[in-house]
Amino acid sequence: MSMREKFQKVRNDKLFDEIKEHMIMGQFKDALEKIDLLDLQYHSDAEKAKLRIKAWEIMCITRQGKYQEGLQLADEFLQSYNDEELYKEPILDIIIAKSYSFSALGKIDEGLEMCRKAEEILKNLDLTTRENRARLASVLTIQGLNALHQGDLDLAIEIYSQSYPILDELGNKKSAAAALHNIGSTYRVMGYLDRALEYVEMSRAISEEIGYTPNLAGAYTTTGIILYQKGRLKEAADSLEKSLDMFGEIGHKVYLARGLYYAVIIEVAQKNLERAEEYLFQMASINDELESLLISQHYRVAKAIWLKAKADPVSLQQAQELFDCVVDEKITFFEVTFQSLLSLSDLLIDQMKRSESEKDIAIIKEYTEIALELATSQGSHWLEAETYCLQAQIALVELEYEEAKKLLTKAQLIADERGLYQLARRISNEFDELLRKEERWTEISKKGATFSERVEIAQINERVERMAKIQEAVPLQESKDQPIQFMLLSAHEGYCIVSKEFETTFKVDESLVSGFLSAITSFSDEVFSLPLDRIKVGEFILLFRAIVPFLFCYVFKGESYSALKKVEQIIEYIQQDEDLWSSLEDTIDTGKQNTLVNQQIQRMVTEVFQMTG
Repeated sequence: MSMREKFQKVRNDKLFDEIKEHMIMGQFKDALEKIDLLDLQYHSDAEKAKLRIKAWEIMCITRQGKYQEGLQLADEFLQSYNDEELYKEPILDIIIAKSYSFSALGKIDEGLEMCRKAEEILKNLDLTTRENRARLASVLTIQGLNALHQGDLDLAIEIYSQSYPILDELGNKKSAAAALHNIGSTYRVMGYLDRALEYVEMSRAISEEIGYTPNLAGAYTTTGIILYQKGRLKEAADSLEKSLDMFGEIGHKVYLARGLYYAVIIEVAQKNLERAEEYLFQMASINDELESLLISQHYRVAKAIWLKAKADPVSLQQAQELFDCVVDEKITFFEVTFQSLLSLSDLLIDQMKRSESEKDIAIIKEYTEIALELATSQGSHWLEAETYCLQAQIALVELEYEEAKKLLTKAQLIADERGLYQLARRISNEFDELLRKEERWTEISKKGATFSERVEIAQINERVERMAKIQEAVPLQESKDQPIQFMLLSAHEGYCIVSKEFETTFKVDESLVSGFLSAITSFSDEVFSLPLDRIKVGEFILLFRAIVPFLFCYVFKGESYSALKKVEQIIEYIQQDEDLWSSLEDTIDTGKQNTLVNQQIQRMVTEVFQMTG
């Protein structure tokens, strides 16, 4: 071998390793540029290197958003080189490229199938090498994307949280920024908007630092969506416009279509229907070019939203047909399907208000059941709670007052358990308002109010609009409850174990309450199926919190959310003290009062109420 040939061999081996490192680091443009400089005749294993390079080229093409071209090239490669033992590494890279393309196009089943194949190959490789760690992170990222599209949001967060540390360890800032963005996107759909914005802003900062346009454009898209959900429409539109310009410049049509979808929604919200129509024309062009159910559904729902806003009879009919069609199809991105369900419900409610006919109420209830199943199964706790609230309002329209109370209580408990405290407080306030309007609903039931009157009083349309935006609960001005009396009772026997009075102007007749509870308990075991209930007695509210075998009762005036927080704090203190809890159980078993226990709980109640005001 001549000196020149030795030099070329060393140069090409070094270039090959640099290309491999670019692939690990997600620097696909740099990898493609160096591939053009490579002369494989000087490589020590030219045939193997040729296949590795071909696989890398296909991966780079897919990461540039040319998904269909990448899929075609990948299939051609696998037809020519299908011996997995002989060509393990290039085949693995091709499979990862295919899974990424399928997932980006919304072909979730195909994407997951490719992920499973990639996982099987990875099991037999050394996962301590940088290249295989990068491959593992890619597979995790794609699985997270599929989980997000399907709406399995908790799983998406879990998977993205596994991929980020690997990418950070590799020093792959591009993909690490994408992982942070994906976590933020998932929190957005779950309704945790401030948390979502934190992750997206971290992603944007990294993307700006390294100057990577695709991630930066994606961050602007998601920021725009979050700002829209927060009701900041002008800022949202500006952020979306930046992302559309960037995606347009780099020719990334799938994500451009997604940005256009939200741009249409925001312009419709601002009543700029002509501008929205311009965005629809751009979406139509992409939809015609790309064979993707994901893009098709986004386009049709965006068009339906625009038609619905036009509000003429022909447009409304066309909108309903488009929404119907998407609901009947396979879910590619659950938020789009959910939007269609809500919009159909809204259209039917308006039709019934105009006709004063309730014939379609069963269809609306069916839509809300589908929406609830979708939200529950896919981890969107915000939408789950809001859907229960919507069902409560429908129950009110049907004059089922007690059912409405139960559904609102379910919604509040879900929001509280999932840390959506602003939403929980707002739902609690809705419950309080319902208690205040109990007499009015009784009058409506007696006089036979029209359907449109009941819908207006129940405020269904306002909730549907808020749910369609996944709009966060506006922080409410906190108001305090005024304590009257606290009681700890036996849940089944109904007798009072501890009583603490705060105000002598009003005293609950304990024997009356105990007898009332005993009668209800003996009548139906379902009464305590929900661990929380509230009833109004004159100007006072009685809050019941069931923790078997006890029932905590708090009498107060004012807001029930702050009242509930006090009761829950007392319950937590009692549960943490095992001796105290055991003594209380003994009190129930023996039926004998324990003075020391009574005094201890009295002090505990006083302490909690002093701390919480």
